[in-house]
Amino acid sequence: RGAGLRTLLVLIKAKVLERDFVIGYFKNLFHYSSFENNNLLMAQLIDTACDLYPSELIYEIKGAYEKGQVDLE
Repeated sequence: RGAGLRTLLVLIKAKVLERDFVIGYFKNLFHYSSFENNNLLMAQLIDTACDLYPSELIYEIKGAYEKGQVDLE
C-alpha cells in the first residue's frame, strides 16, 4: 500500500494526475478504517502526503497523531 501511495506522487510529477485530486484522495484515506487501525499504514500516508506540502491536510495529520494512530518508529 505504501508503494501505491508513492506511485501517486510519480503520477503528479508526470502530469497524469492533478495534485488537488491526490490531496482529496489522501483526505478520504485518513478516515478509512484500514488506515485508522493500522499505525504503520497511517505513518506511510502521512509521510507521502508531506511530500506534497499538504497544508490542506494539516487537521487530518494532527488528528492522527493526537489519536495515537501513527507508528512513531
